[in-house]
Amino acid sequence: MTIRIGAGPVGWFEDDFSAFRNESVREAHLYAVARARFDGLCLNPGSAREVACVQASLARHRLQFIAPTHVIDLSHRSAHLVFNEIERHIRGARALGATEVSVCEQSRAVLSEPHWERFGERLTALSKLFADAGVRLVYRPAKGTIISSARTIDTLFAHVDGSVALMLDSSVLGADSITIARNYSPRVALIAPDTATDAIMAELPRFSGWTMMNARLDQASEHIDSIDEMAKAA
Repeated sequence: MTIRIGAGPVGWFEDDFSAFRNESVREAHLYAVARARFDGLCLNPGSAREVACVQASLARHRLQFIAPTHVIDLSHRSAHLVFNEIERHIRGARALGATEVSVCEQSRAVLSEPHWERFGERLTALSKLFADAGVRLVYRPAKGTIISSARTIDTLFAHVDGSVALMLDSSVLGADSITIARNYSPRVALIAPDTATDAIMAELPRFSGWTMMNARLDQASEHIDSIDEMAKAA
């Protein structure tokens, strides 16, 4: 089992990539990430356009690039329209070494069976477009959206093919996380750090992927002990 631990920063240059172009600011952030023993860093969606800058900067600190989550609207748009909007970010992420890119549907509607069929067809089609670009599509459940429980995950996987992977997050899925891990172990590609409990990881014997810690970088060193514990457990 391999667990790579990535930093998902909160509140700094996620929405404004210009700060990353400031060398002193950039190096201070990356030094903090590396010092806290993270393996990689998740930047904002626009960062994948800056392949040369990001690649060189992360390499200096021996950090890997983690592609961010893209919020999508497959309930109302085709897979090709959605992919065309984010294609440059997907291809940039692949050029930076990312092997997975997560997506989250923004719709909060309750879907009927015909709408589930259409949504599943579109997500499967989008997953194949991602695969053609060299990355695996990972679906990320979110509270308040159409996929946020064990029941809706069961429904989702009944309507998509095996190319669609899953991000497991117990803060969203709660007590259902163990059941979901057991039922869909081969499809779990990403996990949230508080999800990496002994009970859940026992259901994922072949897991090899990222877990993301959402934190302020000036507090990153506080996570060193928990990171060490997770690495030893792996």
